[in-house]
Amino acid sequence: MVTRNPTVPTLLLALAAGCTDLTEYDGTYSAGVYVISGPDLTISASAGPIRNARSVCPIAGHVWVATTDGRLLDYDSTTMELTATWLVGAASPSAYSEMVFSPMENSVYLIGPFGTILEIGFPDGQMEDDFSVCEAPTLMVVDDDRPYMYVSDAATDRLLEIRIETNHQSRMCQLASPPVCLCNSGNRVDTLVAGTLEGSELLSTIGPGIIRHWRFDESAILEVTGIPDDSIYCAVRRSSGGDEVVTLRAFLPDSMGSTFGWTGAVPIAGDLHFICSGTDMVHAYVLSYLGGSVSRLVSYDHENYLIDGTLDLQGYPMDLEMTPGGNLVVLTIE
Repeated sequence: MVTRNPTVPTLLLALAAGCTDLTEYDGTYSAGVYVISGPDLTISASAGPIRNARSVCPIAGHVWVATTDGRLLDYDSTTMELTATWLVGAASPSAYSEMVFSPMENSVYLIGPFGTILEIGFPDGQMEDDFSVCEAPTLMVVDDDRPYMYVSDAATDRLLEIRIETNHQSRMCQLASPPVCLCNSGNRVDTLVAGTLEGSELLSTIGPGIIRHWRFDESAILEVTGIPDDSIYCAVRRSSGGDEVVTLRAFLPDSMGSTFGWTGAVPIAGDLHFICSGTDMVHAYVLSYLGGSVSRLVSYDHENYLIDGTLDLQGYPMDLEMTPGGNLVVLTIE
């Protein structure tokens, strides 16, 4: 698919649908990055307008911003003052949409153009590696405690295990349907959850051999996050009555008959959702598009199943991440 001169909403919808073969467009858009304390949702700092910003990655004391014109920007996470700019790749409207930090390698991994993954050293911004493991990487999750990264391939519906010392594939898993979101457990280094439009899949990477996986729910899951230091997950689920934020406390029923599967559903407005977990182990945060160039950020209390904070921001949602210090970083574009 070749798209030229799309409006910003068209570009967003294409990216959300997983289109990875957009080749060019003419024109630019502006973005704003906000640092927001949770769960009261107070803006403490901001930066913008930023040309063509596409994803953010908070690292201790820093917020890195990747742009579709191939730049990587380094901001001070307290003041949001720009401290450095690096050119890391060629311009591409479909690239630079996913960025994760590996504490073990002290590197950032960024999906680049033409199916490449870029490894960039922190904090100097030096290119460490430029490699390809699949045709269309879309989602990435880094294991903080083991030397592995997990990458989904939109072209084959496969999940790849990458050994990050070498950036080579070590194992793979064929999923039943395309994953639209992926996260690891807050306290199990060997457990991943993949959300698809046909259900939720649990993946176990423990031990050698194959990556084991099974579907434990038939709900359409749009976004998922793991609560830190816990086995609880929160997600955005699509239902017949609209989208809702839900909680997962157990994958399987136990002998006491405890509730398993997604529970605690609370309706949320909008579309084009992003989710991340708070460091307080109580809240998850959802960023959604309401329409009229307005995005809404909400805080979800997964213990009491309620929304206890709301903040509206100008623009379309593009990314939502949590800093190590417990602040939210929100990226919107106009």
